[in-house]
Amino acid sequence: MIISFLHAILGTMRLRQWTKNIFVLAPLVFSHNLFSDRLAAALWMTLAFGLASSAVYFFNDLRDRPLDRLHPVKRLRPIAAGRLAPATAWIMLTVFALASLGLAAFSGGPAGLAFLGAYLVLNAAYSLRLKAVAYLDVLCISAGFLLRVFAGAAAVDVPVSFWIQVNTLLLAAFLGFGKRLHELSWVDDGNSVLRPALGGYRRRTLDRLLLVFQVLIPLAFLAYTLDPVSLRHHTLIFTVPLMAAALYRFHGLCAVPGNWHSPTDRMLRDPWFLLAAGGWICSVLWVLYR
Repeated sequence: MIISFLHAILGTMRLRQWTKNIFVLAPLVFSHNLFSDRLAAALWMTLAFGLASSAVYFFNDLRDRPLDRLHPVKRLRPIAAGRLAPATAWIMLTVFALASLGLAAFSGGPAGLAFLGAYLVLNAAYSLRLKAVAYLDVLCISAGFLLRVFAGAAAVDVPVSFWIQVNTLLLAAFLGFGKRLHELSWVDDGNSVLRPALGGYRRRTLDRLLLVFQVLIPLAFLAYTLDPVSLRHHTLIFTVPLMAAALYRFHGLCAVPGNWHSPTDRMLRDPWFLLAAGGWICSVLWVLYR
């Protein structure tokens, strides 16, 4: 009984999706503070966004129960499947939201609290309405990633450079449009009702957008490495090929039709993506901290 309850809670929390909160650590890493006393604050802020994202998943699953029951994979989620009572889910949602706000205030002060609060409000609006509007839905996703970066900067008390902001928005949009391309594989099967925004997307348009982003993201990162303000980062230029390889692989994973796993699940299981992305992260750390 207790084990099944905990399994339902953990399943709704979507711990695997917490990997997205690595963006919170970007200001820490690129400001050369990874091994400083600011690491603890950044980790607390990362945990705060993990709990906040789980609160958002609880809210989304509660709101989308009827539609989730029609989905071949989402119908297995604890709330949609009836393994987690709505009253219990509301309690957990409240606990996670309050805990995340407390941790954000503790680790990032008023600024950190404001950024995480904005993240919760943005995602509530996304779940209630904005996710049904094509392109605006991905813009909201991108804004959520940017708020993670700003909160991480507040935790370690460093500014966020212009090019880091640009790279974050471009990469987040690339991930968001990739997810929509992946989801389009089942629209033709009469499932567009499960994601209303998909009616505003076209596969060819998304494919071209992703190709454009595959060029823009490395170029924006190159601009960051060559910026005079980022004098210590010039040698990061040699990490760009690995970044480009990871982007290319992610696009390929999203373009494969007929798979119900999310792009996040697929990329975390794909050895070629993990090799390219892991290699890029390791090479960045080596360049910055060697």
